[in-house]
Formats: sequence, structure tokens, C-alpha cells
Amino acid sequence: SHVVKKMLCVDLEQVWVAGCSNGAMMVYEALADPRTAGIFVGGVSIVGAPHPGFWRPPASPAHLLGIWGLDDTVIPYAASADAPGPGVALATVDEADERGWYYTAARNVTRAWS
Repeated sequence: SHVVKKMLCVDLEQVWVAGCSNGAMMVYEALADPRTAGIFVGGVSIVGAPHPGFWRPPASPAHLLGIWGLDDTVIPYAASADAPGPGVALATVDEADERGWYYTAARNVTRAWS
């Protein structure tokens, strides 16, 4: 960090991590991992959510800006009634698609974060 500060005009107290989709999964991991959590003041997760069992709370205090669509079927905001467990959302491409991935529902991520 000292090298970055010498080369650039950077406020190291205001470094955020941001990602979209799978990059948003990286945001949660960067804030949860004790080796990197202290670097960031917060994270921006754009249409991304961790898979069930992989969400961990931040390792140090951090802000979170989460951006999801309420009607998004790819990264659902709310938990699915037919999902295998509480707080889990089934992501599908369209209504006829019975396949998909399971994610921690975005609503549950924001509730746990706050």
C-alpha cells in the first residue's frame, strides 16, 4: 500500500472493492477474508450473490452497496419457496427452465450484513 500511495494520489482510507455477477461473489470473499478485509472500507455487489454455504460476514467493519433487480430470475432477490433450505434462491434463465444455480437470496445477504 505504501508503494501505491507513493505512485498515485490515493486515500487508502477510502478503498472499495466492486464486482458484477461472479465479480460480486469476489466482493463478498474479499470482505470476509481476514487477509484482505482490512484493505477495504466497503464493497459494491452488482447482481451477484454467493452460493449457499459460502456467504460469510465481513471480517472487519465494512459498508455494502448491493444492487439487484426485484424481478431478476438470474440472481433472485428473494428466497424461492421450492429451494432446498431457508434463504436460498433458485436462479433460472426463463420460466420453462427447471435447471439453474442456487444462490443465497440477496435479501438474506443484506439482512445479515445490516
